[in-house]
Amino acid sequence: MLKLICSLSASSVLLLVSFAANASPITINSSYIRSIAYDSSTGSTTDLDTSTAFGSRSLLAVHGGSSSATDINWVDTGSGALLDFDMSHVRTGAQSSYAYTDETSIYFTANADTTYSVSGQYTANDVTSPGRVYSYVILENLSSGLLFRDYDASYNTADESFTVGVGGEGDSYDSLLGSQTGNLIAGNQYRFYFANFIQAYPTADGGASATGCVTLSIGGATGAGNCGSASVPEPMPLTLLVAGLAALGLRRRLIVKAA
Repeated sequence: MLKLICSLSASSVLLLVSFAANASPITINSSYIRSIAYDSSTGSTTDLDTSTAFGSRSLLAVHGGSSSATDINWVDTGSGALLDFDMSHVRTGAQSSYAYTDETSIYFTANADTTYSVSGQYTANDVTSPGRVYSYVILENLSSGLLFRDYDASYNTADESFTVGVGGEGDSYDSLLGSQTGNLIAGNQYRFYFANFIQAYPTADGGASATGCVTLSIGGATGAGNCGSASVPEPMPLTLLVAGLAALGLRRRLIVKAA
């Protein structure tokens, strides 16, 4: 009987440790991320990622003098999740040339009641005459509607810079709706979308570059990347690991004594 109790106790601890290590607050159902570079004198190139797996990967599109690089960093901490995107864009000054990154939509399901926070920034550096720049971020609940939207766009504004969640920044268009932080509901499905873009429009200019990041933090997770602010928590808390190992040791000692 003592052997059975000890065995069940150790198994329960190990099950708790396993759950803490593997549970995720969201399930990513689909994703479609693009880096696109367009030089109006030579054409365009697109690099595409449709993976729904957590981890890190990179996209790079280069065409003529335009380029778009995007680093994707997705982390599942067990109690939270971080979806981080960092980008670097360069475009030529030929009319209509552009570089951009967009997540045309991540669709995901919340596995537990938890929190969300959206952050980001996008800064363009114009060589001479500035062109078009915009930043667009959306999070919505597919059942109840919009949770957050920030859309900023400017024409002919030198060295433009946008920060997600700050209103009044776009010179040609500015819209800030909903809440940058809030709650996700277990079982509900969500859509997350963003796009950052620079273009030589409406006329030719001397070219431009831009850098930026966008992050969706779930359950308070933070991590690496330009939008991250701290180290990512360990997926398995050390206290649970120690408890699991201690239970195994206790079980072995009791079995030896009983024998």
